[in-house]
Amino acid sequence: MYDGARYLEQQFWATFQNSRVLNFSYTLHELLQRLGVPSLRVQYFPDPSIFTRVEFSELHGFFWQRQRDIPWALIKRLAAGTKFASFTLHLAPDPGCGEPYIPDSEEMRAFNVTLSRWYEDRAKFDELMAHCNVYFAPRLYEGIGMSFLEAMARGQCVVASDTPTMSNI
Repeated sequence: MYDGARYLEQQFWATFQNSRVLNFSYTLHELLQRLGVPSLRVQYFPDPSIFTRVEFSELHGFFWQRQRDIPWALIKRLAAGTKFASFTLHLAPDPGCGEPYIPDSEEMRAFNVTLSRWYEDRAKFDELMAHCNVYFAPRLYEGIGMSFLEAMARGQCVVASDTPTMSNI
């Protein structure tokens, strides 16, 4: 997957000359093709019929603080001037990424922020996501990008970096 492979050197891939690679990233697929490593590029999309479709009478934002590369400060700048009826800040960082940033009371009021944390029950997370319609992708690079693929399947507006695998490259 691209997020874990983007820093690997060409010498690393040479060991895969006699292998076949299933690729979710066009960028990684093209690199492997140039290096002579057999690669099959595939795309995956969750079935939209299994998700509750969101509605857009008001804007309800969602941002999952997973890593430090996309901080709340960036989301705040992107959302500046936009009226959100609510904005969920999901405080569940990836292991080793430190403590999440919690906005001050002024920011909480300005963006109508509510905080959520990790759910042991996936159904509770899905229920939360069914009420959000603007999804801010939590990482600069993805492997497959299940969280943003599921957001698209729900019909949410997805705000993401133009990087693999969230772009067509």
